[in-house]
Amino acid sequence: FCMCFPPFRGPLCEQLEHGRLDNQRNFSAVLHYLTSDDDTDIADIQESLPRLWRQYNRHHDYPVVIFHDGLSEEHRRQVVA
Repeated sequence: FCMCFPPFRGPLCEQLEHGRLDNQRNFSAVLHYLTSDDDTDIADIQESLPRLWRQYNRHHDYPVVIFHDGLSEEHRRQVVA
């Protein structure tokens, strides 16, 4: 679970990782979610992220950022799984 903003990764957000289609775009963008630590919201994201990939993002490869108000470790693991 990364706490960095794209295109950075790593423990200190020091690693630059571009998306596979970044050099083909004349703009940059990110897809974002806003969620709470509520079980229902986490279940919604677990359903939504795979659908987003299948129906849209596998073709466009935009980074996905999840803004939250403090996810528990368990919920973080569920979202990443």
